[in-house]
Amino acid sequence: MTRELKDYTDFKVGSYWIYRDSTNSADLDSIFLFSHNQFIHPGDDGSDGPGPFEEFTDTLFSSINGKFAADGNGVNNDYHVKYVNWSNYETTYYTPISGVQLDEWGNMTLTNSSENLTVAGTLYQSVKEFKINSQGGYVVPTPITHIWWAKNIGVIQKTVSGTTWQLIRYHVAQ
Repeated sequence: MTRELKDYTDFKVGSYWIYRDSTNSADLDSIFLFSHNQFIHPGDDGSDGPGPFEEFTDTLFSSINGKFAADGNGVNNDYHVKYVNWSNYETTYYTPISGVQLDEWGNMTLTNSSENLTVAGTLYQSVKEFKINSQGGYVVPTPITHIWWAKNIGVIQKTVSGTTWQLIRYHVAQ
């Protein structure tokens, strides 16, 4: 697993993020990481599959969407999030390669990398913006259309079903 993937997605138990709806400040969503398991997969049995690779799996809880799971792995160096109550069940949120459609579903593109970005009055550094292109590749419908990641912080802003949620408070456990 690349250091870059870990810097943007690999967090420990006790980490949390609180988001505010940018159009209705009374609406909040808190996400809490309550299970984190990191391990090395052994090599396959000589078949064409991948050799040893690193993976982590997380269980998180959203005050709006309930319990969901996430995993990052060193095979494709990407990060999948699985919301049980969404019709598609899974969407790829993050892949560190630039300039191409990124995930195996063919529907996510890194659209911008910036040194600095201000969200909800806070300046964040090393930010990557992704756009979900529902017209490309094997389309997996997802209510997320844009998502912004900050290095060593996680998701700082996301547009879900037309609503933009901005990070207002967080704690990244060490």
